[in-house]
Amino acid sequence: HGYDIACSGAVLGVVVVACCLVGAFGPTGARCLAWAAACATCFGFASALLRTFTLLIRASTPWLSSIMITVVIGLIIAYLAGGWMAQQAYASGPAEVVISTLTVVDPLVAVGIGLVVLGEGAAISPLVGVAMAAAAAVAAGGVVTLAKHHPEAGAAFAHTAP
Repeated sequence: HGYDIACSGAVLGVVVVACCLVGAFGPTGARCLAWAAACATCFGFASALLRTFTLLIRASTPWLSSIMITVVIGLIIAYLAGGWMAQQAYASGPAEVVISTLTVVDPLVAVGIGLVVLGEGAAISPLVGVAMAAAAAVAAGGVVTLAKHHPEAGAAFAHTAP
């Protein structure tokens, strides 16, 4: 799983950088949501790394092996970067938007990696998979709606609309 988790980390790294760019330079109303999404992506990836770490321990992987060291370094970077991004999110908008984004995006990333990369979704039926995806879409839509219509954030979105 080491190679797969590294590839997913690279993909998520691109997502995080894109979110950070929107957070730093994007429309005022989108900044809080973007920073929070970047943070949640880091924390979700850290959850998947922690799961990988436990699987490596169960497999009796040597503590000083390159994969074990890489996972630990990834955990440290993900938690430190995510923590910094959380502070940027709180500084950019209302706490309700930050908390709701973290509550939705973090598990989406972690579960997505678990299902796709770590193979934990092998026993899920297509119907359950569709239901899970639909629930995730509804939750994500709720976060965007909250970000647009929150009294503080909504005003910022209104000022940036074309």
